[in-house]
Amino acid sequence: MNALKPVAVSLAGINFSLPVLSEGHESSPRFDQTLLARFRTTDLISPDYTIVFAGSNPSDSNQPVVTKSRNGAIHFGEGRLDLVFRVEGRWRLSWEIASERMVFSPLECSTGTGANLVKGALYAVRSVMPFVLAVRRGLFLHAAGVVRDGCGLLFIGPSGAGKSTIARLLEAAGGEILSDERTLLRYDDRDGCFHVYGSPWPSLGTRRASAASAPLKGIFLLAHGARHDMEPVSAAQAFRHLCADPGFFFPRSAPAFLNPMLTTLDSLLRSVPPHRLSFTPTSDVAGFVLKGIHS
Repeated sequence: MNALKPVAVSLAGINFSLPVLSEGHESSPRFDQTLLARFRTTDLISPDYTIVFAGSNPSDSNQPVVTKSRNGAIHFGEGRLDLVFRVEGRWRLSWEIASERMVFSPLECSTGTGANLVKGALYAVRSVMPFVLAVRRGLFLHAAGVVRDGCGLLFIGPSGAGKSTIARLLEAAGGEILSDERTLLRYDDRDGCFHVYGSPWPSLGTRRASAASAPLKGIFLLAHGARHDMEPVSAAQAFRHLCADPGFFFPRSAPAFLNPMLTTLDSLLRSVPPHRLSFTPTSDVAGFVLKGIHS
């Protein structure tokens, strides 16, 4: 196997050091050709989390399986998280929650295959990110994020609600799409407000991913309608809207992540009042949205 070297990426202001191949394997996707490469940073001196590769084939986690997913399983223990997933093989990411170190290991995979290692490591970051955000005053949202005139706008809704459509319409009006599918949110102590961040996980096929960010100024719960309409909703209504979406990350069986996440969500909905937004896919929707957040 080719030698490994650490690469640093920054997601929602959180730096990760992760192992990638130092020399491209013929069948391996080069790191610089992945969406995550747009989030690369030079800060390897003090990463918040370091993902290290363990080349052995450890046994499955003996932590109780709390949640099963389409791609694997989530194991919760006292102060520990184990994520088991399948992507070009079967892998495990282990994290002692109080630690800055995460261990990435193959369970069923040829470690000599560069493509498998790179894809597995990149998916490991995707898998652990919702949990990291939960304990760092952040949220991993099934939402489109757009920046317009320095204002971060968040459009939340299940698949088919119009997230990609309204993101493209705002882009046509001078906005920047952060992501049209998975958007990151985090409270920033420096200015005392929430910021919306792009992510390297856009909707299938769009390849739209931006490392930009902006202070959050508007939260919009998308609904279908025959005309543009916007109305304020309560925090309780917004919470129910989020929970009704199958794509919303909600670790109900893991208090170590659920409790801080609920605290963050409560703070968010109190500081940035949410609105229900219905719209028709016309160019004037951008002006309608911006007028709403400034009124």
